[in-house]
Amino acid sequence: MQTNANIFSKYLYVLQDDSLVAAYGKWRLKLLHSKQFRSKCTALDDRYFSQRRIATRSYKIIPPSVLLDRHLLAIGLMKSSLILSLITLVLLLISVPAAASGVGEVAPNFEISTQDGGTFRLSDYRGQKPVYAVFWNTWCPYCIKKTPRYQKLQEQFGDKIEIIAINTTWSDSPEEMRSFEEDYQIKYSTAFDAGESVTDQYRVLKVPTEFIVDINGIIRFRDSVPEYVATHLPDWLLPYISPKDTAQLVCKK
Repeated sequence: MQTNANIFSKYLYVLQDDSLVAAYGKWRLKLLHSKQFRSKCTALDDRYFSQRRIATRSYKIIPPSVLLDRHLLAIGLMKSSLILSLITLVLLLISVPAAASGVGEVAPNFEISTQDGGTFRLSDYRGQKPVYAVFWNTWCPYCIKKTPRYQKLQEQFGDKIEIIAINTTWSDSPEEMRSFEEDYQIKYSTAFDAGESVTDQYRVLKVPTEFIVDINGIIRFRDSVPEYVATHLPDWLLPYISPKDTAQLVCKK
């Protein structure tokens, strides 16, 4: 039986294609780690590459140690890439302002210029009426699909709920937004979040992202907004009761 040193001292005929080198090398190294197959490695090498010689003559001679180095380098790069991705994700989460944006929390107040030249302040609607805030982009197919829904809500319940569509500015521009509004004849309030301050404040990572803020400034929904908003409007005019508190009240009864 050949020793491990003898096997690695033997040169391998390998193809120029690095992907083929990696695929064969990975398979061969698995055999080398198994004692019962070490003695068969030489025969397998000869059979494998004799078959490949029929298809092409593009060969070069590479020592097994170099082949092993390639694998170690590839594994190292994969690990480094994974670690870098995790670090990037952590930094992204850390860089996002620690503002409340979950259901049952007080909605962060913000002020933003609207496309019609006015100013939208969330605090202005506290005690007045609920707010339906939508973060969107002109190129987003789901945003476009939901546009008729917002239009209908504005026409039917515009006096009972305020709709504000905030463009995140991701791969968008004020010109594209104005063109979109003209094409779809938008009637509800819209704003272009230059600098993405409000988008970051509400921790928006995708579009569309929707929020329902009740009359008391409490977030009732973050996405999954009910289809029939009218049936929920009376509830959004009342103080918020969390599901936990609701369960306790039922148990007391």
